[in-house]
Amino acid sequence: SGAHMIIATRPREATHVVCATPPRRTPKFLAAISVARHAVTLDWLWQSDQLGRAADEVAYAVRDPIREAAWGFDLSASLARTRAGERCLAGHALVLDHRARRPERKLKLPTDGELREIAECAGAVYLAKP
Repeated sequence: SGAHMIIATRPREATHVVCATPPRRTPKFLAAISVARHAVTLDWLWQSDQLGRAADEVAYAVRDPIREAAWGFDLSASLARTRAGERCLAGHALVLDHRARRPERKLKLPTDGELREIAECAGAVYLAKP
């Protein structure tokens, strides 16, 4: 009884991103969305458990047209490209300028480890130093 599911310990291992609606741009979400095949609501997890197998992801797909418009992307299109093997930052190298972390900037940036995970899941090379 119940679907057999494993909780990924690292975002790059995820096949599905189970998230709140609307999704929040957390480091785990930003990393996993570049490798996962689907972004679904928590209801998908419960329905899958009741069915004893994975439920149809389309019925539980995370959608947030307001934030997608504000962020300038289409989540379903991004996931389709991921399923096709594309990585949005393939061929790029990323480095965080040390000035971005100045306290007066009041930016809540991911940690260096989280940035590395986000970059590498998206296909980029993360550079610790320029």
